[in-house]
Amino acid sequence: MGTQSSGATYTVPRRSSSLSDADVRYLQQSGLKLVCDYRSDVEIVHKPDRTMDGIRNENIPVFKEVPSQIDTGPLVASGHLGALGKPGAYMKMVNQEYVTHYNGAFAQVLEFAQHPENLPLVQHCSSGKDRTGFGSAMLLFALGVPEETVMVDFMLSKTYTEAASQKTLESLKPKLKDEESITIAAAIYDVRKEYLQAALDEINSKYGSVDRYLEQALGLTKEKRENLRALLLE
Repeated sequence: MGTQSSGATYTVPRRSSSLSDADVRYLQQSGLKLVCDYRSDVEIVHKPDRTMDGIRNENIPVFKEVPSQIDTGPLVASGHLGALGKPGAYMKMVNQEYVTHYNGAFAQVLEFAQHPENLPLVQHCSSGKDRTGFGSAMLLFALGVPEETVMVDFMLSKTYTEAASQKTLESLKPKLKDEESITIAAAIYDVRKEYLQAALDEINSKYGSVDRYLEQALGLTKEKRENLRALLLE
């Protein structure tokens, strides 16, 4: 999971599936009400979240099924990732896809965050840096946080997910058959400003501004935005 935080919505640096008993007790004592899970059914079956008494879990997948243009499975099986383009190109494309085709889950989190009975809430995906990073960024923008600060917050995921990402990359390396593929894979597991920037550029290209995207694509009207700020800001 990621590390972005704001008011009564936040993420924690572990997947709920890997929480220890002490972690569960901590979250229950924190007053946490809702866990928003961005993962697909396949991901959840592989690593289901732990059940925590008194905490509701909502599955709101960004991708109900992995789209063909995003599915790296066949390429990994072949051992060659060159078809994904230069290192970093794939993650830029994924972030653009959040904006153009897959924003329903992010709209749902913003809707959940507008109701006190859901707060505090947690949002998470598999690695906590991509879907969670984008969702956290949109929440911060909705609260009026400056872009520079949003980007700093986004990059915190690099610090908190780097060890896990490196471990995953090392396990993947034996399956890859050339240095180019290893470099591309390393970029996929990395956190880079250019990834979120690709999404912001797509937003500005299609909507003119983040504010218009929040309203037109994510359903965050002026009234809803004011309500959200009243709930989450001191």
